[in-house]
Amino acid sequence: MLHLDVTDEESVREAARNVGESLDVIINNAAILNGRGTSIEDLDIEAIKLAFDVNTLEPARVIKHFLPLLKKGENQSIINISSEGGSLTNAYSGDYPYGLSKAALNMLSEKLHVAKNEGIQVLSVHQGG
Repeated sequence: MLHLDVTDEESVREAARNVGESLDVIINNAAILNGRGTSIEDLDIEAIKLAFDVNTLEPARVIKHFLPLLKKGENQSIINISSEGGSLTNAYSGDYPYGLSKAALNMLSEKLHVAKNEGIQVLSVHQGG
């Protein structure tokens, strides 16, 4: 069993060292939904920082350290689990920390897609609800 703390880069780095020789898929599924129902006037900036750390920076950390293994795999894909809450066209009110961080995750996915990292498929998917 592999243990890692997605908010700790050294933990992610160590996990990548111990996972094996290659990967075919990276699925970034960790998320936090905090600050729910909070108005903009009562918004806790620390809640936004935490949401970005888990929902946006975690996938960046994992991709950064696991990408060399993915490049050795076959039919490689990066799948980032996003949310309608991060959609610019279907945004809904509230959930500021979550929505902002998931919108940033969608941009990370788009940047990776555009970079065409050696033919690696990059998807940002909404799980439905």
